[in-house]
Amino acid sequence: FSKSILGIFMNTQMPPFDNVELRRAVAAAIDWDEIAKLREGQLVRATQMVPPAVPGHDPTFEGQRFDPEKALQHMKNAGYPFDPKTGKGGLPEVVRYVGNADGFDTQAAQVIQQRLAKIGIRMTIKIVSWPTFLAITSRRGGAQMGYAGWSLDYPDPSSFFDPTLSSEAIQEEETQNAAFFVNEELDELLRKARREMNPKARAAMYRRAEEIVRDEAPWAIGYGARNLELVQPYVRGYQVDRTHISDVRRVWLDVDERNRVTGRRKGQVEALIRPWGRP
Repeated sequence: FSKSILGIFMNTQMPPFDNVELRRAVAAAIDWDEIAKLREGQLVRATQMVPPAVPGHDPTFEGQRFDPEKALQHMKNAGYPFDPKTGKGGLPEVVRYVGNADGFDTQAAQVIQQRLAKIGIRMTIKIVSWPTFLAITSRRGGAQMGYAGWSLDYPDPSSFFDPTLSSEAIQEEETQNAAFFVNEELDELLRKARREMNPKARAAMYRRAEEIVRDEAPWAIGYGARNLELVQPYVRGYQVDRTHISDVRRVWLDVDERNRVTGRRKGQVEALIRPWGRP
């Protein structure tokens, strides 16, 4: 199961994405299944902030979805109608997308660029190193839109909402809420959910939080990455942990089985290789 969520953020405090209808148009214009197929088997389409591996994920929730006609309607509602047949209309200015050079984002950004062009949004792509990406996107007014992602810190929905979309996560620099999204209802829900002990009431709060993100679209939610693990047959006690990153507290090595698999002789002396390469 995926333990991460990826997509794109739109800076809600910078034009043109201070216009909610324009953000909704972007969220409806991107076919994330198309992007996921670029890495078949590794990426999984996502429609909500909480990934499937995290307790609190709601498989019945209907989140953002690809709908080109709806995207065009949102463009019209935003005040930028676009005619795909003639290519007339749309957003007059070009928007800049900032991506991370150290991952899959270069390919994904090109598909996003093509999809947004179909609804009248012209996008330029700036791919930079990870440190530069953080410096640009974590500063107020630094980026209009760009790569967004978060991985599991601990098995709870708050691990995904609080750092990325709460107003408490906003700073002038080094902010993790790259969308600079402020929503009083969402903030109150997140505060209450931290203290709520009733599982049903807490689940309802996070479902409402998912609805706010879906409708206000500070993120266009895209996909999650599958975790692939390879374990040697002589590793004992290891189980794939669907909730945490990994749990190796009960793991041990069966030396006899390792020797059998690797062809080592029983009792064979093994040299300890030091960092400088000498035994």
